[in-house]
Amino acid sequence: MNGVLSESQIKEIRAYYDAPGRAYHNGDHLDNLLSHFQAIRPLLLNSQAVELAIYYHDIVYDPQSSDNEWESMAQMVADLAGTMEAEFIRDAAVLIEATVKHELPEEADPTVLSDCAYFLDMDLSILGAGSDLFDAYEAGIREEYSFVPEDQYCAARGQVLERFLNRDRLYFTDYFSSRYEARARLNVMRSLASLNSLAPAH
Repeated sequence: MNGVLSESQIKEIRAYYDAPGRAYHNGDHLDNLLSHFQAIRPLLLNSQAVELAIYYHDIVYDPQSSDNEWESMAQMVADLAGTMEAEFIRDAAVLIEATVKHELPEEADPTVLSDCAYFLDMDLSILGAGSDLFDAYEAGIREEYSFVPEDQYCAARGQVLERFLNRDRLYFTDYFSSRYEARARLNVMRSLASLNSLAPAH
């Protein structure tokens, strides 16, 4: 793929995603987003920034840390500052920051806002995957948080999924909503039922 990053840069980035302990936030996740990126590239207004955000959004991933997004942005700046237009790096950082809550930024120019909607939807496309892929995703997330006791995990994961389910639309864009919304809601409801069944009774 001819993009903003060189083959050597991509190889270095992939080494992070292929690190031990990444059961979901790994090279397969990266490839899934890149596949969507190729499909929707004509819909993006600043595809270079979106491509950077895809590669760098999970380059730092430690489930025991709350600073992953900030560390990922810092890694991107350290790697790329002075090598490309600052605009691409700045806009990519806005997209990465939006993954903290998976909500659109309150203050952003229309170009960034539009691209951010597609980027966040790409990142959550797994919710609307077939049941086998979705179940593997949920198992991967649990594996990454294996250090968390079962009752705490069920409660915390349930809150995340309920927050998505309570949106008027789970996906921000018509493109992703029309393709994944219905199945995503079924998957999330099924996962919540499973989490509730696993949670210890009090």
